[in-house]
Amino acid sequence: MCNLNVKSIMADGCKCFIWTTNGFLLEALFLIRSWGFQYDKLWTWCKKTGAGGHPRNATEHIVEGTAGFIKTIGMYEKATNNWFIAKKGKHSKKPDEARKMIEHFYPYATKIELFARERIEGWDAWGNEVDSDINLAQHNKPLQPTANRCG
Repeated sequence: MCNLNVKSIMADGCKCFIWTTNGFLLEALFLIRSWGFQYDKLWTWCKKTGAGGHPRNATEHIVEGTAGFIKTIGMYEKATNNWFIAKKGKHSKKPDEARKMIEHFYPYATKIELFARERIEGWDAWGNEVDSDINLAQHNKPLQPTANRCG
């Protein structure tokens, strides 16, 4: 994933939101950095039931990264926490609530979902399960992972 040429589709000011589990949080942080984003914040999806050992992993996270400046809704809007509760759907399906939060906080931004599984109105898409809007070629020179990190 580090070799995806995400920089080729980045606007002057943009955000990156990447889903991760507890076990891959560190890799997600390195991934957004390799794509040219600075870590901004972590959003957490709280589920009623979890998986794994003890304690059960009942959360997934969205790592938010920023490149440049992007206009948001403003600080005088009603405060919203960086966590939310949503029901689990099909295996690995992410809740619609997360997309709605992104649309609420960044209404002026164009949006694309990478690794998309379905088309969403108002969003561009790229992935092997949809008709993609862009060609996201890999870098000519592959980045070499070091210690499970990109670059």
